[in-house]
Amino acid sequence: MVSSPVNRELVQRFIDRAAALGATVEKFSSPEQAAEFIAKLSAGKKVIHSPAVAAEFKELDRADLGVVHCDYGIAETGTLVGLHQNDFEKLASILPPICAAVVDAGNIVANAEAISQILNEHLSRNSVPAPQVSFISGPSRTADIECRLCIGVHGPRSLLILVIDKGGA
Repeated sequence: MVSSPVNRELVQRFIDRAAALGATVEKFSSPEQAAEFIAKLSAGKKVIHSPAVAAEFKELDRADLGVVHCDYGIAETGTLVGLHQNDFEKLASILPPICAAVVDAGNIVANAEAISQILNEHLSRNSVPAPQVSFISGPSRTADIECRLCIGVHGPRSLLILVIDKGGA
């Protein structure tokens, strides 16, 4: 996947909407800066990242932080989109209490319709065992327990989005 030129207005709208959903958003001008930030964030924590999930599946219940790459961001809703090849790939974003998600600023689109064809093509792939799409909109929240809002019951209680904008932070 090649990212598009960065639309600063879409990036800011995505950041504003994600923050309104309870996510914390940080911008970096390089992947190396984001990696340095993640290294500091993960100090003293058990960390799992999406490519290693299948190999470390038994460790997921003890992970404090899940680090994932997201393929797209949707500015209209502040939602992250992950294209997965199987069940294991999305677990790092669901099971640990903190999820750090990395997205390229050039892959932030206006709305879901802008990537609908990509989603359809991904879900139609026969070359992967179980193609799936995840939409992440803020920390996990539910109000089905006594009609009171609860954070982190069905997923991470904290979502940290790291936007990589190589053209300027």
